[in-house]
Amino acid sequence: MAKKSLDERKILLMLVCKNKDEFQAQSQFLDKAQLRIPDGWTLQAAPIIKSKNLAAALNNVQKNSDAKYKIYLTAPAVWIDPMIIINTVNAFFIEPKTAMIGLFGSEMPIDGDYTQAKNFYGMYCYQDGNTTRVSQGKDALYFQKTHMLDGGYFATSEDLPWDEKVGEDFLIAAQCCNFRSRGYVVGVAHQENQWIVYANDEKIYNAKPAENNYAKQLEQFRNLYTKKFQPLVSVLIPSYNQPKFCQEALDSILAQSYKNIEILIGDDSTNTDVKNMVKPYLKKYPNIKFFYHEGKSYGAGKNMMSLLNACSGEYVNFLLHDDLFYPEKIYKMMEYYVRDLEDNICLVSSARDLIDENSKFIKRKNPWHPHADRIMNGIDVGRKVLFTLANFLGELSTILFKKKDVAFRDNKGNKVYEIGNYCGITGTVYGDLDTWLQILKSGKDCVFMHECLSAFRQHAAQNTFNPRTRTHLPLDALGFCTISWLNNAFFRNIDEYKYCCNKWITMSAMWLTPITDADTEEIKHFKNWIINLREICMSGDYAKILDGSIRFLLERLPENNPLMPLIKKNERTGLWEKINSPLEMSCESR
Repeated sequence: MAKKSLDERKILLMLVCKNKDEFQAQSQFLDKAQLRIPDGWTLQAAPIIKSKNLAAALNNVQKNSDAKYKIYLTAPAVWIDPMIIINTVNAFFIEPKTAMIGLFGSEMPIDGDYTQAKNFYGMYCYQDGNTTRVSQGKDALYFQKTHMLDGGYFATSEDLPWDEKVGEDFLIAAQCCNFRSRGYVVGVAHQENQWIVYANDEKIYNAKPAENNYAKQLEQFRNLYTKKFQPLVSVLIPSYNQPKFCQEALDSILAQSYKNIEILIGDDSTNTDVKNMVKPYLKKYPNIKFFYHEGKSYGAGKNMMSLLNACSGEYVNFLLHDDLFYPEKIYKMMEYYVRDLEDNICLVSSARDLIDENSKFIKRKNPWHPHADRIMNGIDVGRKVLFTLANFLGELSTILFKKKDVAFRDNKGNKVYEIGNYCGITGTVYGDLDTWLQILKSGKDCVFMHECLSAFRQHAAQNTFNPRTRTHLPLDALGFCTISWLNNAFFRNIDEYKYCCNKWITMSAMWLTPITDADTEEIKHFKNWIINLREICMSGDYAKILDGSIRFLLERLPENNPLMPLIKKNERTGLWEKINSPLEMSCESR
């Protein structure tokens, strides 16, 4: 549809009616309602007589109207608030980029069947005999973003063509998808009192239509719109040799029941085995992107970071090349995100299985997981992580998160996306737990799903058994506690920091092995650092343990790291005394 000039002070009221008699009756009713419009504006009414193709009729009227605001009334009304037009127009200015407003709406389930929505917003009123009944969703305070709107009454402030390829039962769903895919907002207006009462309850939002071959229309809608109502998920595979494992991981993504997935593979291998394995997949699957580093190793961290910054998905899940997804993983996790219209969820985790190098089940790998799906506040979860010094949330392959929640600014002010970055400080070996803490400190909710949705592979070549990793893990764990204290994240008082330091003594002892002649000088250095920190901690000198932890962080961080301003300001009083800094690295001493 060609772009035309729209009159911003003109409103077109479209009455969708079964026939001309119904249109005449509704027009007379609206005349008696004495609808008010903004001063200086004009209001026109146009009939939309239902035909074999309602979308074509809507397009025809829309094409010939220069009114910016178009209001659609489908169900016969028995009462209407005279202020409904003014209230409708005003609602468009509450949320930027709002293009479609209704009185009742919901999320769009990821299978496209809007009758199965779980969360409803707004108010739908209808007359049952002499009684006015109300279908009450959650309160829409001023305005509530939704995915779907009821078709009884809604309005638009932009013109988009109506899709003539979908069935009548999915016209509104398709239009909502088209607006949202173009970056517009769709939502429900706040009704302090009901704006409209319909003649009966035939149009109740979640009532599945009894005719018009709903199942056939649903399948047609899915074929046309799945990628618009299923948000794009990026699955990132950092690969290093081991093509057999990588192929199993790749196949497990392609077997996902969730369809809108892009796959990015970063090949950091020292040979071309993975590259050769992937070639046939690239010809068959256009949603796979492959990045080969020409045998010049990026290193695991840089490889993962490059994938994260190259992906396009709103949601991200890493899949380490030796792990596996079960077929329903992304679908079942995304169900939680799609229902979360208020953006309360920051990550979704699940139970996972432990498998061996032959992909055989060993056991359910759960340091802790609930007996049923559970939603917990992020601050509470972060506190439990620090108090136990255990990553019960899951490894990188386990958790589905939002890309926007790992956004940072580099030294030049450019937006970059990083994992393994907690409060602006990059860890060394965890990658997962520091990322989860960074996301959790927002205070939003995280979901723990009881069902095992992925598999963590245990084999001799994995990085967990690397001596350097084993010596860095306890140092990074103590660093998480120190960074949390300095940033006023999770800890409520100094006693909680002390408690975690004492917990760290036990944790470090489990990971630390005796110094041997086989150790490199770097590993000997790390082990001695841990031994000294443990001795200080056992002596109860928590100021020195904090100091020692910070000194370790500084030893491996560049001069421009976020801790440096705090250190320089605190040279006279010691690192134990927290003070304000421009980077909000601390607050006044407690």
